[in-house]
Amino acid sequence: MMILAACVLVVGGIVVLRLWRHSAELRSFAKLAANWRPPLLPSLLFVGIVVIWLLWKLPALQVARSKALTDENRFDRENEARKTLAQILAGVFVLAGLYSSV
Repeated sequence: MMILAACVLVVGGIVVLRLWRHSAELRSFAKLAANWRPPLLPSLLFVGIVVIWLLWKLPALQVARSKALTDENRFDRENEARKTLAQILAGVFVLAGLYSSV
């Protein structure tokens, strides 16, 4: 166990020394990465597609587990699950909007 700890310390020290030696390059890369923003339209399109897919498929998967449901009752349960999921997603978007506006 002590040998493993010593190996971890040695490898960690080597990694730290290499990072310290290349720290200027890493700082310039970090500045570039901090200023990068994803394109707005494709990002919104992707999020919209994911939300629509979740609202369509997830309630059907949840209700599919219940075998003793009539078609009308199954539709009602899927619809209620969609309403609940839509409220949760709307709350997440409102909180994200509030966070980004501050």
